[in-house]
Amino acid sequence: MEINETGKVMEVLSAFYGQGKSETNKMLIAWHEILKDYPYGLVYQAVMTYAKKDRREYASFPAPGAILSVIEEAEAEQKNIVNRIFYALLHKTPYGEMPIEQQKLCRQDVYERGLKMDEEELLARQDAFKDIIRKEQKQLHD
Repeated sequence: MEINETGKVMEVLSAFYGQGKSETNKMLIAWHEILKDYPYGLVYQAVMTYAKKDRREYASFPAPGAILSVIEEAEAEQKNIVNRIFYALLHKTPYGEMPIEQQKLCRQDVYERGLKMDEEELLARQDAFKDIIRKEQKQLHD
C-alpha cells in the first residue's frame, strides 16, 4: 500500500472515529508503518467491516491491532475460498454448480481450463492455479 492510500484510509477512520490525539502527520506515518505491506483494497474493506461491526457506545479511534485482526480474518477467508475452488476443480464440479461466492472469485474460463486437466496435471499446477485465483480476488478488492 502506498502512503497516499494510507492517508485515504486514515480519512475514513477519522470520519468514523474523530481526529485522534496525535498530530495528523505523525499519526499517518505510524499507521503507514503498520499497514504498508497490505494492499489498499484489503485495508479499506477491513476498515469498513470494522466500522460496520463496531457497537461501542463511544466511538473512539480503533487500535491498529483491531484493523489488523479484520485483515487477517479476511485473508484467512480468501485462502479458504481458494482451497474450496481448487477442491471443486479436483472433483470436476461444473462451474455453474459452485457456490456463487466462489464463482465471483474465479472466472469461468480459468476454472474450465482447470477442469480440462487430469488430476495429476492439476495437482502439479496447484500453486499456479491458486495464484491465478488469488490475483483475481485481489483485482476485485483493488
